[in-house]
Amino acid sequence: MKNMILVALLVVLVSGCDSKPKAPFGFEWGQTVDETISQNLKGAKVSDKDGFLAFVSAESAPEPVQYEGKYFLSFTKGLGLTSATFSTGVDKNGYFFNQGRTTYNSIAQKLEEKYGKPKKVTENVERDGNEFYECIKNESCGQWEREYSKDGMKIILKVESKYGSLIDDFPKGDVSVRYEYLTKEMIQKVNSVEKEKEKSNNF
Repeated sequence: MKNMILVALLVVLVSGCDSKPKAPFGFEWGQTVDETISQNLKGAKVSDKDGFLAFVSAESAPEPVQYEGKYFLSFTKGLGLTSATFSTGVDKNGYFFNQGRTTYNSIAQKLEEKYGKPKKVTENVERDGNEFYECIKNESCGQWEREYSKDGMKIILKVESKYGSLIDDFPKGDVSVRYEYLTKEMIQKVNSVEKEKEKSNNF
């Protein structure tokens, strides 16, 4: 009986050691660039692998979403994966915020089911209709985004216009959802390591 109690306590202690929330798309917070590449992501490209911030972009994920698009992952040195974004192009066949609105609202509903009501909603434009995407190029004209928060994660769903001139038969904007997991304790850990480096003198 005592052994069973001991085993139960150990299970609780071990499970409590890793209190990280579940990351999106089948990734894990803290995983490394090499671990990510080993997941055989389609079209994976790595940037600044040995830098303080490293990046991986890919056309697939271990647990992909229903839309076609790209995944963008950010890795902080000493912490591993701290940010994951999915982005999909919208409104290829017109200048109105139609397909984009449908996609945005669908994702918003899924996020609300999982993370609760958004803590902040900014959905306003001074010029709508066929000028919507031109308007949101400048935040002073308009923004369309929602922010969620749960278990230390920050999630931002937003609509962004494509850069440059908007062209027929090409997406006019992107609907993206960005997840970030970077707690105060994690930031302090990175800062303390950097301070120790500054103190060292090997000249």
